[in-house]
Amino acid sequence: MVRLMIAAACFVVVVSFASADADSDPRITRALALQKAITDAKSHLDARRPLDAATVLEAEILFANGDERYLALLKETYIACLRELSQNGGNTARVDHFRRQLRILDPQLNTDDLIAAVSPAPATMPERIDAPAPAKAAPKGDPFQQMPLDRQPAAATKPKPQVAMPDGWQSFESTNFRVLYRQNREQAGKLATRAEQLRSATFERWFGPAGADWAPRCDVWLHVTATEYAAATQKPAATPGHASVGIREGKVLHRRIDLRLDSSNMHDSALPREIGYVVLADLFPDQPLPTWAHVGMTIQGESPMEISRYLRSMARLLNEKKLLAVRDLLKMPDFPEAERITAFYVGSVSLVDYLVKLKGPRAFVLYLREAPRRGYEEALDRHYGIKDAADLHDRWLKASLKGE
Repeated sequence: MVRLMIAAACFVVVVSFASADADSDPRITRALALQKAITDAKSHLDARRPLDAATVLEAEILFANGDERYLALLKETYIACLRELSQNGGNTARVDHFRRQLRILDPQLNTDDLIAAVSPAPATMPERIDAPAPAKAAPKGDPFQQMPLDRQPAAATKPKPQVAMPDGWQSFESTNFRVLYRQNREQAGKLATRAEQLRSATFERWFGPAGADWAPRCDVWLHVTATEYAAATQKPAATPGHASVGIREGKVLHRRIDLRLDSSNMHDSALPREIGYVVLADLFPDQPLPTWAHVGMTIQGESPMEISRYLRSMARLLNEKKLLAVRDLLKMPDFPEAERITAFYVGSVSLVDYLVKLKGPRAFVLYLREAPRRGYEEALDRHYGIKDAADLHDRWLKASLKGE
C-alpha cells in the first residue's frame, strides 16, 4: 500500500513537472498564438474586416516560420485589404505597405490588377459576337458584367468563317484551340496545352470523354494589358476574361475566349471558368441552363482557394439576412439586381457544390436535363430524394455551416 502511495505521488510530481514544462515552453506558446491568429483572422475576413485580419496576422509574422496555412491566409488578407482600400479611398501609405508585402509573398502577382478587380472575381457569361443585333445588356450595376448565352434562331445569318488575324497577331493551333497572340509564341503554346487539358477535364467531370474534336476550334485571344482588352472587347478593364459562343439549331457556330495576360488569376480562374462556359454550350446546345447552375458549374473549375472564398461567405450572408432562399434561386431566370449579385454568386456556387457532393457531377447534369420538363423543384425528389425546395434549403444550409 505504501509503495502504491509513493508511486502515485511520483506520478503526480512527474505529470506536474511535465505540465509546467509544456506551459513554459515558448515553442508551444508561440504555436498556440499562431493558431489563434489564423482563427481570428478568418473570422475577420468572413465579417468583411480584412484590415483587422491583417493586424492580427502581422502580430505573429516573426513567429510563422514558413507555416503554409499562415502565408496563404496572409496573402488572401492582403489582397482583400488592397481591394477594400481601393474601393473606400484608403490612405496611400497603407496601400503601399500591402503592395510591398504582396510582392514579397508572390513576386509574380500584379497588384494593379488586384486593385482593379472586384470581389467576387468578375466573370462573363458567353454571348454571341456575330449577331446583327446588339447582345442583351448585363443587369444595371452588375460589377461582373454577366451576359446570357445568345442562341441564334434558325433564320440567323450563316456562320462567319474563322476570324482573320489583325496585323501584328500570330496564331498557335492545337487540336481544339487556336491561340492568337502578339508577343510570345512559347507562352501561347503552353496556354494551348493547358486549355486542352482543361477542356478534357471539364467534359470528364460533367459528362464523360470529350468525344469529337471541336470544329470550329475555339479562338483564344491573348490581350497584353487591361487597356488593350477593354478596347478590343468593349468589356470593363477589370474583367479578366470572357467567352463568346454562337449557337444555331443546336449547333455551335463559333467559340471564342478573350483573356488578359496581365491578370494574376488567368491560369487558375479565368481560363478554366471560360472554358467551362464553352464546354457547357456543347453539353446543353438545345436547352439554356438556369443562370444559378451556369455560374456554379463554371466556378467549380476554378482553384480550390477561389471556390472556398465563396463557400466561406455563407455564414456572413446568413448573419446579415442576405442569403437567398433555394426556392428563389431555382426560379431566377436571370441575374438579380446589383445589390443582390454577391448573394446570388455565393448561393449559386454553394448550392451547386452541395448537390455535386451529394451524388456527383454527372448526376447533377442528369437532374438539369430533366428539370425543365418536370420543374427544377419538382425534379429534386426523383434525382436526390429531396422533397421540395424548402427541404433542400434546410439540408444545404446545415451542410454548408457544418463545413466551415
